[in-house]
Amino acid sequence: MTQEQLLWRIIEKLNEGINSQHETIKFLMEKRIEQRQWVGLTEEEIEPTAEQADNYAAFHHGVSFAEAKLKEKNT
Repeated sequence: MTQEQLLWRIIEKLNEGINSQHETIKFLMEKRIEQRQWVGLTEEEIEPTAEQADNYAAFHHGVSFAEAKLKEKNT
């Protein structure tokens, strides 16, 4: 094999690797797009029960904190 043929073979292999990486990146991007978007709780869903109503501020803060942590972990 001549030097020129060897260089062309190396270029061919590099192009194959680039195409493979491109396909991998494309696949991963499509999977990311397919993931569901975060949907938070509505105010109605956050409303405290009768037992929790006496300490509404602490309850609401706890729910907001939990929701923020879940969003952080899922995005």
